[in-house]
Amino acid sequence: MGGTRRAATSKRRVQRRNLITRDTVEEKILLPQNRKHEVIQATIGGEEEFAAALNWDEIQELLA
Repeated sequence: MGGTRRAATSKRRVQRRNLITRDTVEEKILLPQNRKHEVIQATIGGEEEFAAALNWDEIQELLA
């Protein structure tokens, strides 16, 4: 248990990569999630270019 606790409290930064195969359920789930993340980042981050590039259908899709 001591080893587990030390590992959990480690301050090392960890990078995680998701490997997704094309035309799978995972891809169909992640694509809208990534688009929503980009919209949120554009809203919070002030990236007006991305927000301006969205059309009404894309906005409705992201909010659905």
